[in-house]
Amino acid sequence: MARKRQIDPDIWRSEQVISLQMVARLMFIGMISHADDEGRLHGSAVSLKVNIFPSDSFSNEEVKQWRDEIIKAKLVQYYQVDGAEYLWLPNFQRYQYMTKSYPSKLPSPNGIGNGIGNGIGSEDNQLLTSKQPVINQLLTSYNIHERFEVFWVAYPKKKSKGQAERVFAKIKPNDQLLTLMLSAIEKGKKSADWQKDGGKYIPYPATWLNAKGWEDEFSEKEISGVSHKGSPRPIPQPHEYTNPADA
Repeated sequence: MARKRQIDPDIWRSEQVISLQMVARLMFIGMISHADDEGRLHGSAVSLKVNIFPSDSFSNEEVKQWRDEIIKAKLVQYYQVDGAEYLWLPNFQRYQYMTKSYPSKLPSPNGIGNGIGNGIGSEDNQLLTSKQPVINQLLTSYNIHERFEVFWVAYPKKKSKGQAERVFAKIKPNDQLLTLMLSAIEKGKKSADWQKDGGKYIPYPATWLNAKGWEDEFSEKEISGVSHKGSPRPIPQPHEYTNPADA
């Protein structure tokens, strides 16, 4: 889990950093904030958007573009393990003062595992090979948990989290399905049914997942200001201004 991090003031004069677009610079600082004690973090566009830009309307494609720009500048290293995307900041520990470091729960760029304080590299640790199904199973479970947290942050009704997480784990959505879910949730938030009576009719998250709510279709009217009965909401008309001198 990420903790308080330190930003070296030289970052503002670094040629690698100042060559980035402004939003990409902000994203890089966000990566530093969210990296664990070994400088690793989840690197998919979905994870970066939810963690660094939770209230912004950036698209996943925009976030991916900025992420790839940072990778191209060699400020972070991108890698994949079992289909999941990760990032690693090579100089992270050089600039962070930590009285106690915690082993990363994420796989290393060179394989599964960590090397904090034990002097063991991934190539030397026999527990870190792909022949260990238990390790791989734990890693898969952790990825599902991370994806669920992304879903939970986006879903507007925070009820019965444990039940929702169990249903989510059964579905085991990959990044593509999770992106589809998040898109459907955003449409649902704009619909009349979900907005009615302060969100009273928003399904419980477990119910929505069981019903494959991401496959629901909303018409343009349903997400463009039309009430649940189909009656258009009245548009306020501007008052005509009268000059008192003409009265």
